[in-house]
Amino acid sequence: MRRAASSVTLLSLLLSASPALAKFGRPEAAPPAEESARVDLLPSPNLTPRQVVEVQLGGLGANTEWGDNRGIQLAYNFASPENQAMTGPFSRFAAMVTQGYGSLLDHRDADIGPIQVRGGEAYLPVIVTDGQGQQHGFVWVLRRQTRGRFADCWMTDAVFRAPLAAARSDEAQLDHI
Repeated sequence: MRRAASSVTLLSLLLSASPALAKFGRPEAAPPAEESARVDLLPSPNLTPRQVVEVQLGGLGANTEWGDNRGIQLAYNFASPENQAMTGPFSRFAAMVTQGYGSLLDHRDADIGPIQVRGGEAYLPVIVTDGQGQQHGFVWVLRRQTRGRFADCWMTDAVFRAPLAAARSDEAQLDHI
């Protein structure tokens, strides 16, 4: 498995994909309170599925540091329109992440396994080490959008919990998750 890029490195690399992020900067340099609570990095056709997952993990990992659920907002920005329709408005999405996926928030580390792409869908196993040192397995399911504002962008359709053994495998067998 390859370790996810640090959120500082990742966000620096993504400046070229989204000039709007330049004003937001690095996680340790959270925007001043007077700036919008929204994180304005949005999907781009230039981002790979892995980069989308790295962006979401970076935001979720820095959620408390950034304040005002900005990390969850960043993850929400990369949720597909279908995902957003199912999870509801941002406030409901934030509550779902906080209550059901709390191990992703402020995690210590994230390892992203090998990607599997099938047509317009991508599957990425992820092992997250939470703030208490416990490991949790997940699978990110992304789909390349075919229409609308984000046509040709990879966006997250779902995140599922996965057994650690499946997420650790070099050839993760995601068909059984």
